[in-house]
Amino acid sequence: MIRMILALALCLAAPALARPAMWVVRDADTDITIYGTIHAMPAGAKWLSKGAAARLDRADTLVLEAIVPEDPRVIAPMMQARGLLATPRPLKDRVPAALHAKLDAAVAKSGMPPALLERMKSWLVAITLTQQVVLDAGLDPKSGVEWQLRERAAKKGTKLGELEGVAAQFALFDGLSTADQDALLAEAVSDAGAMQAQIDGIWKAWSAGNVDRIAAEFSDADASPAMKKALLTDRNAHWAAWVQARLAKPGRVMVAVGAGHLGGPDSLIAMLRARGLKVRRVE
Repeated sequence: MIRMILALALCLAAPALARPAMWVVRDADTDITIYGTIHAMPAGAKWLSKGAAARLDRADTLVLEAIVPEDPRVIAPMMQARGLLATPRPLKDRVPAALHAKLDAAVAKSGMPPALLERMKSWLVAITLTQQVVLDAGLDPKSGVEWQLRERAAKKGTKLGELEGVAAQFALFDGLSTADQDALLAEAVSDAGAMQAQIDGIWKAWSAGNVDRIAAEFSDADASPAMKKALLTDRNAHWAAWVQARLAKPGRVMVAVGAGHLGGPDSLIAMLRARGLKVRRVE
């Protein structure tokens, strides 16, 4: 489930002919592009196709899952409001004893004081430890697709919008049960050694536009139904409703969301088609 939640990006330079997946939904006076992203990449990776660049340049608005503030100090209060415990809770009480050695290694590698991590809810500990794996792989969120789309849009004067927002995304994690949050932490610790191979597989699938492979990478049979509903299915349904409602207003929009949301039977694309909308893949 860590793969699905964090939508991690990959390790090597992009293939020269990378063709990430892209769809179009339109009516008489509205054109909406749906573009699958990954949220972190190596600095200097080349991936933006001519077709995607042209659609972004023609758009009136670029819509992301969340407009992440450039200054982390803006995010800190939101994270503290949702991610801290009233009373510290030992980390080893949150994961099976068989994972204690891996937990110790992950904490040591993060450089975070254990006392500080024990004040965090388990979902925030999981994200904190996994972010370190991403950084160790040479990935930079500010080199990710969303940041580069934002920079290009800003140069064109394109408006920026969001489907959820950072505070709402923190609320999604905070709304998980304690058991599900502990399961996230256990998987983050357990998967840390295999994360590089997972990242590599997702990168290759994204570059080839293979969203079904990405959806399979992000799926997890051990995740509870409540977790999948909160973090994937309900969000896709909300976004599908947003896209359908947006068709009532004229204009050109590019919607950029994690590619893991675009493949499989519960994907955003499947939900749009279930609403009777014609969704055409263009890349």
